[in-house]
Amino acid sequence: MTIAIEFDTIEARDAFAQVTPPEGVSFYIEAANEGGVIAATFTLFAEVTRDVSIALFSHWLYDEIKQHPAKSIRINGKEPVDRAEFERIIASDLEIGKND
Repeated sequence: MTIAIEFDTIEARDAFAQVTPPEGVSFYIEAANEGGVIAATFTLFAEVTRDVSIALFSHWLYDEIKQHPAKSIRINGKEPVDRAEFERIIASDLEIGKND
């Protein structure tokens, strides 16, 4: 199951380049490229195996992102307004993918 998280801070991109994800989670980061210029928006693609607790993953991910606040965060195109909605979106999107 893969989830895409877009954020707009270089600090978060750099921090995720150094963090070790929980067991069963892998991720990579892509920088937006606008006309040959790297944009300020980055996308973190997280691959989550079926044996990972979605609740624990969403909690860990929220805590990691909050250490480097972004002006906006979008999860698969949805913009959460608080922690509860962030975790609900992650859980909902990953639950849908569990049957794939």
